[in-house]
Amino acid sequence: MENTHNCCLPIFMSKIEGEYDFEIIEIEAGEVNKNIATCTQVGGIVRVGLRTVTSALINLGGCVVTDLGGFGGLLVLKEV
Repeated sequence: MENTHNCCLPIFMSKIEGEYDFEIIEIEAGEVNKNIATCTQVGGIVRVGLRTVTSALINLGGCVVTDLGGFGGLLVLKEV
């Protein structure tokens, strides 16, 4: 999480043009955090933020982030 937050996020954010409403959700690194409790927690946050079909979820990080983000995003977007 620290490497992504310190090294990747600033570069990614510098490339965004325009004004957008967004929220950064951070997940601790490690396979131990790839569980239903973390998915439920992230899903609750994402469900509030992704209210329309034009909303976007961007996963920036390693395996835990991309796996949980992809799975959670899919479940939430199925509700929209």
